[in-house]
Amino acid sequence: STGKIYLLDYETGKPVMDTKGQMVGFLDRKENEYYFYERTIYNEIQKFYNHKFVMSRLSLWKELQNAGLLHITEKQKRKTVQRVNPITKQKEKVIAVKIHYEHDK
Repeated sequence: STGKIYLLDYETGKPVMDTKGQMVGFLDRKENEYYFYERTIYNEIQKFYNHKFVMSRLSLWKELQNAGLLHITEKQKRKTVQRVNPITKQKEKVIAVKIHYEHDK
């Protein structure tokens, strides 16, 4: 593993950065959200920390939710949402994380 990740643009399906490494999801500029494949992004976080990342996957999502960064619909009450993959046109389950900029504080 190269220790690198990349995202695809949600509208175009084209890479938004260097494509070396693991594709972990999409960047939706219109909704200001990242759509991550839940297990893939967590596995990449674990690799980045040499498998010493102390927070479980569910604890990480809970922390993102508590910080107001994890998108959870009232109807679903779960951490994954369905989005259409712009390349395959198939619905896929992802976690939606709001893009947070330093100037938003």
